[in-house]
Amino acid sequence: MIRVIKDWLEDRAGAGKALRAFMDEPVPKSTGWRNTLGSVAGALILGQIVTGVLLMLFYVPHPDAAYESLEYVAGSLRAGGLILALHYWGASFIVVAIFAHMARVFFSGAYKKPRELTWLVGVSLFGVIMGFAFTGQLLPWNQAGYWAAKVGIEIASSAPIVGDLIKQLLTGGETLGALTLTRFYTIHVILLPLALGVLVPLHLYLLRRHGPMRPAHDASTDTAPFYPGQLARDLVMISIVFLGLIAVAAIFIGPRSGPIDLTDTSYIPRPEWFFLSHFEILRITPGSLKIVATFVLPNILLVLLLALPWLDRANTTALKDRRLILSAGTVVIAAI
Repeated sequence: MIRVIKDWLEDRAGAGKALRAFMDEPVPKSTGWRNTLGSVAGALILGQIVTGVLLMLFYVPHPDAAYESLEYVAGSLRAGGLILALHYWGASFIVVAIFAHMARVFFSGAYKKPRELTWLVGVSLFGVIMGFAFTGQLLPWNQAGYWAAKVGIEIASSAPIVGDLIKQLLTGGETLGALTLTRFYTIHVILLPLALGVLVPLHLYLLRRHGPMRPAHDASTDTAPFYPGQLARDLVMISIVFLGLIAVAAIFIGPRSGPIDLTDTSYIPRPEWFFLSHFEILRITPGSLKIVATFVLPNILLVLLLALPWLDRANTTALKDRRLILSAGTVVIAAI
């Protein structure tokens, strides 16, 4: 029976041929553990999709029920608390994995010709992941999420010309309410997944088209099939990361914030750690220069990040030939 199904899929879709082409894809023999970060990030994204869908089965995107629905998941459903914690901590794991992956690409010079478009798509993917992180903060409709979203919307509204429009689109009114929650939920579970569904396959296609970048010191042209060597390394690293994620989720259930209480004047808004650097810059910036911290500086960094393949004029990927660009990048990372 299995043989019949296999032959049918091969005849109709060429599934076996496509799988063999994927497994036999030649990669440089120097490709190793440092090239597993992209696979780890992809696996973590898949894990977020699975836990997110499970949470959607019980989540009610309305101010009167959002908080209670997640409390029900955490307190009354078998393994509900673990699933909620996996989704919460999974967001941090993804940010770390993608940041580490981009740092490896940056320091190895893997954004250079002909991989400029691969880099641009990767940066866009990072932006989408941060969009998931931002919109997800509000969905529990708790004290921490409410104030994090409010501060984030105020930062977005500082943009010249379009700031007020962005604020209206996100909030749906003058204050955060039912329309705000609905719009954040729509962005989180429909619009951003659609963007992810376009960018991830495109990124994988470009990666397969151009292949992994060889280290500057590797003059060898020897290659090996993706299977079994590199695939085994990917699976080992993915397993280690997921075991770590499960351990963290089981031990540290996640910060629990109470329901929204606008009368509590003692509450100090604090964003998730991946937005903390922006929050701190905003906090220490004088009032007259707020727009520099909220709009000018982040957009300058974004433009520089996107333009990196063209700013790096070195003809090689060797570290000694790229001291200026690497020093500037290191300073920015340290500042963050």
